[in-house]
Amino acid sequence: MPAAEKDKLVETHSLLMNTIDGWERRASWKYSLRYQREEGNTFFYTCIWSIPTRRRPIPRATCTVFFEVEYPANGDDSPIIRYTLESLSVVRREGENKFREKWLDQVIDSKIQLREEQSRDQIETAAGNVNR
Repeated sequence: MPAAEKDKLVETHSLLMNTIDGWERRASWKYSLRYQREEGNTFFYTCIWSIPTRRRPIPRATCTVFFEVEYPANGDDSPIIRYTLESLSVVRREGENKFREKWLDQVIDSKIQLREEQSRDQIETAAGNVNR
């Protein structure tokens, strides 16, 4: 990888880390930011969020935020940061839309609820098969 490309990756990663670190949220939220790919002047990243605890270091559910960082072709303007949360179709633009911690909570809560419903269904199905 040429040095200029590597510098741009480091710059973009740092830009996203600073952006995420500026979001208001509980300190218990942890995240992992990963580079995915580059298409022209746009860089794609995923950020996986969770709330690990001592009792449960592997969280029951996570929430992924998908980022696009677009550098204007003229190179003079600031990069445009867009993001969307998994299972939510709204694309938000940093600086225009304030991040809400409740979005992470909603995705994780819905995943946990879905798992619990699936577990209940499996138990009911298994119990039905035993009673036949």
